[in-house]
Amino acid sequence: MTKPRGNDSGLVAVLVTNDAAALAVAKSLLDAEGIECEVLGESGQEALGLGPLPGATGPMQLMVAPEDEEAARGLLAQRVDADGEMKG
Repeated sequence: MTKPRGNDSGLVAVLVTNDAAALAVAKSLLDAEGIECEVLGESGQEALGLGPLPGATGPMQLMVAPEDEEAARGLLAQRVDADGEMKG
């Protein structure tokens, strides 16, 4: 997991990763629990499973509302490690 980051939309990052599969699983976990989230930094390469382009794209961020941060982090802690990778 990552430390909270803010942005202009008022959302906070609960996951920062280059792993498109981990991001998809994390997003589906939050969606299933009714926690609204959005992805920042996603490009066509990640969507196709090709990974980020070195120097061209940064890590993807899964963003939630501040009031959902604690619940989102609790759910994600069960499935995603501190490096943004899926647990075993």
